[in-house]
Amino acid sequence: MQKGQGLTNKKHAAPKMLMRWLVIQVIVVCVLALIYLFSMGKQAAGSVLVGGGIGVLGNYYFIKRVFRHSGARQAKQILKAFCFGELEKLVIYGVLFAIAVVVLPLAILPLIVGFAACLLIFWVAAFVSIGS
Repeated sequence: MQKGQGLTNKKHAAPKMLMRWLVIQVIVVCVLALIYLFSMGKQAAGSVLVGGGIGVLGNYYFIKRVFRHSGARQAKQILKAFCFGELEKLVIYGVLFAIAVVVLPLAILPLIVGFAACLLIFWVAAFVSIGS
């Protein structure tokens, strides 16, 4: 192993791990949509997909925003990116929810279920990454 190679691998570990959790979010939302499709119909399944899509897009933006900086020298940039990334993610959620509710014929409860599933998975990912 060359000098510094281990640091490079660790540098990219968090974003890669969180990207894997985004894939898990997509899978869970798709499974929920299938459950809603067979139990409540197309509108409910579509609503779950829209809610989950909003959650995934916001989380994807946040990961990309926060993890473009790395290293101890950039601690201020990382903190700033985290704060602004979280704020921007909330704005993205709000705008996408507003557009979805106004434009699409959605069932509100399944919409919220899809979104909540993404939030729950993202929080689990955060706690798992802290523990490892």
